[in-house]
Amino acid sequence: MKYLTTFVLGVFLCLGAWHTVFAEEQLVIAGTGDSQVLLRKMAVLFEKEYSSVDVVIPDSVGSGGGIKALVKGSCDLARTARPLKPKESTHGFSQISFAISPIVFVSHSSLTGVENITMEQVIAIYQGKISNWKDLGGDDHKIYPVDREPGDSSRKVLEKKLITTTQTFKDVESVGKIFLTTPETVDAISINPYTFGFLPLSTALEKELFIFSLDNVSPLHSSDTTESYPLFTTLYLVKPEKVSKATESFLTFIRGDAVKKMLFSSGVTPIE
Repeated sequence: MKYLTTFVLGVFLCLGAWHTVFAEEQLVIAGTGDSQVLLRKMAVLFEKEYSSVDVVIPDSVGSGGGIKALVKGSCDLARTARPLKPKESTHGFSQISFAISPIVFVSHSSLTGVENITMEQVIAIYQGKISNWKDLGGDDHKIYPVDREPGDSSRKVLEKKLITTTQTFKDVESVGKIFLTTPETVDAISINPYTFGFLPLSTALEKELFIFSLDNVSPLHSSDTTESYPLFTTLYLVKPEKVSKATESFLTFIRGDAVKKMLFSSGVTPIE
């Protein structure tokens, strides 16, 4: 009888554990790589207060990919780094801005001899006119430019705002190797010395990459980042008309002090 009681109790506890696992609600947020690092940090903070919710932040599928996943119902929220397109707005989605993120120029952490870069030099690097780090004050070594595909959110910021007296980044026929996602881009730069590319500041900080000042203006966080540093993008979450309680709780939570503190420490400016 004693062993039977122990067995029954063991089965009960086991079933209770399985019930806890299956009772856990999942919140999936798919989309751009520009906010991937930030959303994963938010997820950790959120789960500390809402332990019954498992927040999943998949690897980047781009802003458009996040919207498509939301249309299909395979995610609860989409993360984007651009406004909704007219066609995307027809689904009854709402877009919520939560942060302003600098787009920064970066290199491998081992880079020495160069701290600042100008807009003219950036364009020259991607044109192939500047191809050696010694021309910028660094080592005598070839520069390996890393680029993003046309339509990428960060690249669009450069095309719109990286302008010199003679040309714009949009006019450049790039010699850079093209990568299709933010994780692929950051891996290429963090693994390979003498690379040069652009990334969201939060990602560059997390990977401890070398971050350049642009025209002698540092992109590192200050209260007037958007006024002084010229390259930045707005980060959004997109929600459907009907959302779960867990989703509502998450959207409320990201406006709280804990998330604001995390965003500031990650180099981005929270949006109230």
